[in-house]
Amino acid sequence: MTAHHNFTIGLQRYMDKGGYETYIMFHGTTLRNALQIIQNGFVPSQSGMLGPGVYVTRSFQKASAYPKHPPPGEEQAILQLSVHVGKVIKINYQGHPLQKTWHQVGYDTAWVPPNCGVVPSGLEEDCVWDPQRIESSHIACGEKLLILHALLKLKISKGFFGIILQKNHFWFPKESFNLIFL
Repeated sequence: MTAHHNFTIGLQRYMDKGGYETYIMFHGTTLRNALQIIQNGFVPSQSGMLGPGVYVTRSFQKASAYPKHPPPGEEQAILQLSVHVGKVIKINYQGHPLQKTWHQVGYDTAWVPPNCGVVPSGLEEDCVWDPQRIESSHIACGEKLLILHALLKLKISKGFFGIILQKNHFWFPKESFNLIFL
C-alpha cells in the first residue's frame, strides 16, 4: 500500500474536470461510520444548525472535534473529501432568514464563515444538500490520527506530511479503503 502525498490542511479550491468549483473538505466521525460512508455514500442529516444536509468543513481542526460523544470503544476517523459546492449561500449571522431553508430557494451549499458568531468554536462549517456532490478521497484513523492532531497543534503546515506518510502510511487513497486492516 502506498501513501498519498497530496494531502493539505487549509483552504484548497480548484475547478474539477467537469468545470465545477470544488473544495477539499473534511468530515469527522467514527471509523465504523466512515467505512459505511465510503461504501454507501453520505446520508444527509434531517436537521441541524443549517437544516437538512451533509455537514462538512474546510477546517481539519473542526473535523477533529467530531464525533462529539463517540460510543465506548469506537475509534475516530476523519474523511478527506472533494466537494462540488455548486451555488453557495453565506450564512454569516445567527437567525439569517435562509439559515435553514436555503435549498428551497436554489442553493446547493450553505457556508458559515469563520468567526462570524454563528458557530461557537469560530470555525467555518458547510452544509451540502445533495450527498452526490461529495466524494471521499482519503481516510485517517487510529493512532496515526493522533500524530496529525499533534502536528496541527504545533502549527506545522508545510512539508511534513510526505515524510510522515511515507514512514507510517496513514492516509490511504480511496482505491485502498478495502485493503485497510485495523
